[in-house]
Amino acid sequence: MDSITILAATILVIITSFVFGESLPLKLPLLSPFFDRKPFNCRPCFTFHLTWIGMTIISVLSGKMLLLFIGFIAAFLIYIAISIIEKSKIEQ
Repeated sequence: MDSITILAATILVIITSFVFGESLPLKLPLLSPFFDRKPFNCRPCFTFHLTWIGMTIISVLSGKMLLLFIGFIAAFLIYIAISIIEKSKIEQ
């Protein structure tokens, strides 16, 4: 049962990070010049930070340090994947 909870929390944070990491880097710089810098206007950076912050919050609330470790690994893997995707995009 514990592994199901860890998996569900990790998937929830990753999906949320992807959704907010996709839309917020485009909208935040329009709100204020403060947000027109990294990590706020960089999709891979913003998603990375959302992932590790979300997993840290869940880890602290649940008292499971394993979630924190999983969160950092997931954040780095997501950062690498999104960076590769962003670099391979063809812009017109």
